[in-house]
Amino acid sequence: MIKKILIVDDEEMIREMQKRYLEDYGYQCFLAGSYDEALILIGQQSIDLALLDINMPGQSGIELLKETKKRFPDIVIIMLTAVDDFNLAEQCLDLGADDYIIKPFSLSRVLVSVKNALEKQRLFLAQHSYQEDLESQLAKKVEKLKASQAMLIQQEKLAAIGQLAAGVAHEINNPVGYISGNLSSANKYLSKLIGYFQQLDEIHKQLPENLKLQIKANKKKFKVDLVMEDLADLFAESLEGTDRIKTIVHGLKSFSRTDSEEPESVDINECIQDALTIVQNEIKYNIKLEQNLGKLPSIIGYHQQLAQVFMNLLVNASHAIEQEGVIKIKSYLSDEIIIVTVTDNGCGIPEENLKKIFDPFYTTKEPGKGTGLGMSITSEIIQKHGGELAVQSTVGQGTEFTISLPTMFFGKTETDPISRGIDI
Repeated sequence: MIKKILIVDDEEMIREMQKRYLEDYGYQCFLAGSYDEALILIGQQSIDLALLDINMPGQSGIELLKETKKRFPDIVIIMLTAVDDFNLAEQCLDLGADDYIIKPFSLSRVLVSVKNALEKQRLFLAQHSYQEDLESQLAKKVEKLKASQAMLIQQEKLAAIGQLAAGVAHEINNPVGYISGNLSSANKYLSKLIGYFQQLDEIHKQLPENLKLQIKANKKKFKVDLVMEDLADLFAESLEGTDRIKTIVHGLKSFSRTDSEEPESVDINECIQDALTIVQNEIKYNIKLEQNLGKLPSIIGYHQQLAQVFMNLLVNASHAIEQEGVIKIKSYLSDEIIIVTVTDNGCGIPEENLKKIFDPFYTTKEPGKGTGLGMSITSEIIQKHGGELAVQSTVGQGTEFTISLPTMFFGKTETDPISRGIDI
């Protein structure tokens, strides 16, 4: 790039002479005969270097030096004067001048000074840029270390919670088994009792009229028919409840188990179902959940980590819905790529936040209600499985997260994100 030089001198002949000489060496020169002309050109042109005569009518070159450094500190300035005064030279250098040349001077002296000053500036700017780059890289490394440390702490906490959940699930499983078994037996006994009473009803028809009326009155008094009908419904609901408990316990045991060190065959729809079991309580009663899970091939990966991804997205979606709303989760295969979308019609994410939601520690929640690691971990898990995580959102309309996972890929990244967690 051609360097631009401003020559400021009240003598036109000196200005022209320097201009011709410097332009022969590839510089683009601009001329000014006064303080005011010089400031106008400095404001209009991207000047790299200025040659300033000290003694000029009106405001001096020193005043121009001060004003130029104030407005444009990066411009290189060389002072030219007929006054051979050490104190004056020292003053100019203290004010920011890069060199001080005494008249009369040879043009080659000016050329050497220009080249040295510009090279000095180039080296300074390069060093400054290099230092800024190092500081930026260091800041990123520190941030990455902080994130890794936080993830390790979170992993230890969740591993302990996982062990506790597995123990609780085991303890619940045994009494639920007794209850479920006893309810099933009692339901069978009820069926036999109902059959017995039905046979009695047939026998009662053969009794004298006065006895039939007495039996009918007693049945009405003790609400036998209603009790029998209610008992059947109560047993059905109780058995349905125990089945629900079994499903939750199975989900807890499945979700709390640690992933193996080596990747294994994973059913994405099964990961989604495990996540839905865990977050069922997070999804409010005013939220409708719509599932549309297509037939998918298995992939190689980590079951718990992928289940955590869907859990994080589902919890986020439920938190985004303040009143009534809908969460839709869909999976399908497209050109050997598994696509999973999680869509809500909640409050949406402002555009300025979309680029930051995958950054470690970024959260819009109140202090103590989120670590800011949920979406960062979610993104890392998807990347670890060779996939992509995209988001589209409109404030007031909702958000859609789209996960794309290749069916024929598996690789490891530098960071191994934690294998489970519900905090976002």
